[in-house]
Amino acid sequence: MSKTNQFLSKGIHFSILFVAVTFPLPYKISNLGIVSLLVFWAIQKIVTKSMPKYTFETQQENWIFFSFIGFFALQIVSLIYTTDLSNGIKNVEGKLSFLVFPLILFDLKPNYKQIVFWLKAYVHSMSLCTMVLIVQSVSHYFTEGSLLTYHDFTSSLAFHAVFYSYYIFLSLLLTAFLFQSSLLSGKEKILFIVSLVLSLVGLLISASKNVLVVTSVFLVFGFLFRAVKQKIRWKEITIVLLIGVTSVYGISKVSAVKDRIAELAQLNGMENLDKIKRGELIVAEDIPKFNGTSMRITFWYVVVNKILDEGKMFLGYSPGDRRAVVNEEFYKNGLNPWYENYNIHNQFIQVLAELGLLGLVVYLLLHVSIFIQALKTKNYLLAAFLIGFTIFQITESVIERNKGIVFFVFFLLLLSQIRPILNENRDIRN
Repeated sequence: MSKTNQFLSKGIHFSILFVAVTFPLPYKISNLGIVSLLVFWAIQKIVTKSMPKYTFETQQENWIFFSFIGFFALQIVSLIYTTDLSNGIKNVEGKLSFLVFPLILFDLKPNYKQIVFWLKAYVHSMSLCTMVLIVQSVSHYFTEGSLLTYHDFTSSLAFHAVFYSYYIFLSLLLTAFLFQSSLLSGKEKILFIVSLVLSLVGLLISASKNVLVVTSVFLVFGFLFRAVKQKIRWKEITIVLLIGVTSVYGISKVSAVKDRIAELAQLNGMENLDKIKRGELIVAEDIPKFNGTSMRITFWYVVVNKILDEGKMFLGYSPGDRRAVVNEEFYKNGLNPWYENYNIHNQFIQVLAELGLLGLVVYLLLHVSIFIQALKTKNYLLAAFLIGFTIFQITESVIERNKGIVFFVFFLLLLSQIRPILNENRDIRN
């Protein structure tokens, strides 16, 4: 390999590392890594006079690759019937990750050692950022008498608290994977135990209901799975009990967290949806009655009804026009100006509204292909991440923000290339 090619290969490796470690920071920083990755990769192809090589070990890899590309292609096709072309082009630009990452990662085919290195770096980066946020929150408690929670907790990073919770969720999954796979040295185990504690505290303070519930269920099932597959040590039982007791205590003592968790058992605001169903207008006095759950259900009802009434099931309204159409419908039902420019808070309904059944089928194919790939290769880390991601999309339009698009596309593709059952060399702790 020539020195130029070596330099370019190192540039590609560093760019992926940069993307991984800058996820907790503002997206403009991590985007620099994506740009440099694309530049290094393109220059390497030009210098070596080689074309990208896409070889698929399984049929599912083939479907994964083409479903990502296909979903991006539909964004471009939608420009044909988009009224607001400017907004449509902006949306296409935002979805470039669906094109860039498959083209590069499937060509690179990073090995097991490289992937584990990037995953470890991500966990360390999340630990550092979460520790800073926790310190800020605790400092606020001693100076102002209250912890910084939810959006206030992540405001210093200009971050949406729910999306930061997604990042913590992955950090917890990766920590469990690295421990379970015996991929950590003695010193690393200490760091990752600290990371585990920081992640759990951060998740509790950021107070994302959906992520808290999903993570709790995953922890229980993970513990039971380990108990069935191999003997559980008393030390592990003690740690799990400690985590459970501490979490319950924390929820009961921090009112902001307790109130958000309490919403799970409440459906305040459903009377507003009943008014809409009767053809009545929502008024200002009705808005405070909503909680997070009833607000979402109302959004879904209004948007799906709009799609059915106007016969837009096949192609949708286009990503460029969707916002204007939804805003108009929200005004018609009295939900605006309070919810003006809100997304639909359900990624599957959002795709249906923007790209119709055609787009939804391609998007679901992407998920199914990845899941089958995870089962065939016994890649339980990928399966767990995909299940979590799918559940999160029920209550959030996850890929409508840059931090969500890049995060999930990047890690779904990266984790899909892990081959635990095919890997023979596990001596990668250094």
